[in-house]
Amino acid sequence: MSGMNNLKCRSSANHVHPPYSHDLLTLRRALSEAKTCMVALQDIRHRLCRRIRTLQTRCTPLVLSDGLNRLPDEILAKVFEMGHNLSEDYDFSLTVSHVCHRFRAVALKTPSLWTRLYTNVAPPLTSAFISRAGRVNVDVTFSSKISWPRKLKPDTINKNLDILRPTADRWYRLRFQSMPSKSQMQSLPYQLSQLRHLECSEAYPEYLDIFASSMQVFKVFDIPPPSHRLRITAFDVTFGRSEDVREAVLALYEMKNLRNLSVTFDMCLSDGDESRFRPLDDDSDDEENKIEDRWNWDISLDTMSVTVKNFTDPPVVGQLYDNILIRSIARSSITLDKLSGGEDSVGFLYAEESEQIAFSAPFMSVRLSRCMDNYHVWESFDLLTRLLEFHRLTSRTIHIDSPLATFIDQRDANKSAAEKPWTYYSSLRHLQLKNCDQLCEWQLQAFADKLVLPEEGKGLQSLVIITCRGISEDFLLELRETMGNKLRWVL
Repeated sequence: MSGMNNLKCRSSANHVHPPYSHDLLTLRRALSEAKTCMVALQDIRHRLCRRIRTLQTRCTPLVLSDGLNRLPDEILAKVFEMGHNLSEDYDFSLTVSHVCHRFRAVALKTPSLWTRLYTNVAPPLTSAFISRAGRVNVDVTFSSKISWPRKLKPDTINKNLDILRPTADRWYRLRFQSMPSKSQMQSLPYQLSQLRHLECSEAYPEYLDIFASSMQVFKVFDIPPPSHRLRITAFDVTFGRSEDVREAVLALYEMKNLRNLSVTFDMCLSDGDESRFRPLDDDSDDEENKIEDRWNWDISLDTMSVTVKNFTDPPVVGQLYDNILIRSIARSSITLDKLSGGEDSVGFLYAEESEQIAFSAPFMSVRLSRCMDNYHVWESFDLLTRLLEFHRLTSRTIHIDSPLATFIDQRDANKSAAEKPWTYYSSLRHLQLKNCDQLCEWQLQAFADKLVLPEEGKGLQSLVIITCRGISEDFLLELRETMGNKLRWVL
């Protein structure tokens, strides 16, 4: 047995493979070295990326501080005004004036920061605001809620009205967070020559009509009287009942100068009469003529905003979608929040009669949040493609903010740019996706491959990604190598 093993060993030893050629050995050695270098470079790249992010985080406060020190006072004042315009009350003005000596000096010299006057604050504060506002038009808010300080005397509102009365010729916006008494309103001058905006948190009484002679902007929970509708340029209304919607549709036909419309449906439940609603009560039974008459409502809007929330029923919204046909809109937005998630929940985006996206515009924003998806409707609803496919107008800019929104199917990613659904994207130039947790990296790669074109001014010009959970910064860094400055993100 031992002899047999020795024989096998000698036979194996005699069978020697020929040596590799010099060229092959050289190439294999070079390939091995290249792979080793690649691994090292990838490790260096990841380390540098982490180092860059750390340095950027540490530099940010220093850059901001240095930038603020270099800003001229005039530019800083403009920044303050922008922050003030983004807020609703006077808190920003008070806060920014207490940051440092320079901020306070600039803030006190900026009259627009001190134009929001309230009847429920301490009278000395009202006097201080009026003094700082100079001769600029002011916004006056009637409110009986205690805000500053915590305990106010019963006659605080009347004292503030006495202080405000001499400024009545500069009242530009009038807000009612609570209704003043008739005697309080009658103590004011009837001729408020600069008054243009009226905001009311509840149905306003008739005795306020005397102040609405020059009103152009209404933000109310009620329909303005017929005598005021023709001159209205901006209308912001909130509905709580289905019948209110029908009344508003009729009123909108009289607002011939309307340019900005904002509608909110808040817990509007169907009363069963929506399907029978027709805005034009003529004697004709020809429905086509009625639709044509509605198209003759020749109006173009600068902005159109629709908010549907708190389990509002789709038929209620349909009364507005199907009966108000606007010729053109520059910017539109649709917000769906806290809806029941039934099988027809997608219908909140469509005008059923025209089978088009409701109030489509060249610039369109869609926000979908906190909506139940009991029937998994949104899981199979490609929101972006549908917006582009069913637009009446060519959409060039779309913003989507939704953790529920889904995008293209895997099969579509493998299609050419000349096939559907990519042909629907031909007009799209700017796309922003925010809080889109269902967005995948391969979908973003498909957008870059199909939509970014080498020709100047053609194809997708900007893609902005904001806090989308499925997208990593490493992927975005790689994608930017092909998209360049057209890709921006905030994670």
